[in-house]
Amino acid sequence: MNKYRFSNIFCVAFTVLMLTCFSSCGDDDVQGCTDPLAENFDALANVDNGSCVYAIDEVLGCMDSQAENFDPLANVDSGACVYARDKFFGEYEGSFLCTNDITKGFLSSDSLRFTVSPSLEDDDKSAVLFGLTIEGFPIDLNASITGNTITINDTFPDFTIPVESLGNLRGDIIGLGSATLSTDNSMLNGDLRLTILLLEDVNVGGATLFSEGDEIIDNCDLNAIRI
Repeated sequence: MNKYRFSNIFCVAFTVLMLTCFSSCGDDDVQGCTDPLAENFDALANVDNGSCVYAIDEVLGCMDSQAENFDPLANVDSGACVYARDKFFGEYEGSFLCTNDITKGFLSSDSLRFTVSPSLEDDDKSAVLFGLTIEGFPIDLNASITGNTITINDTFPDFTIPVESLGNLRGDIIGLGSATLSTDNSMLNGDLRLTILLLEDVNVGGATLFSEGDEIIDNCDLNAIRI
């Protein structure tokens, strides 16, 4: 009788132990995405680990905040960004009339040609180069575009300019001014102040007319059409 009871007790205990084991094994945590709407839903996961990834509708558009057609809702760049400076690019011809008797001889022109082109610093989409030629020498001045206005504020260092009455003027050329593009993008009108900061004395007939550090300033009106 005792043996029978002992055998029954052993069997019951063994059964409970096995059930407990299988029950605990079945409750092991499986981490993963538990949302069936997610692209990476894991049907075996029973603990959400925050890794769910959801499909996002593609919105094509310009993603560069510097562009005029920037789309804050776009998540795929369309490659079609438009910048304010784009409409300025090209070659122009027109009058560049200056007032200083000393410098207007080589600065003033009724048929000045100049260009507006992308800056070498292309990360800044407002930056351009204002390129013109003085006495056969090309000069590129850095400029920036805001809306329909080009603003020039740059220095071209150590430039030698031949002046008939004075000989050679050696100095830094400083350009400062702005011009506005017409609504049909065909004309550019404005004014530019050119300053020559002399790097050496200017002597004529044994007399010093200008000393190093002097400034020769000329104000010029710009009226040009795109060609």
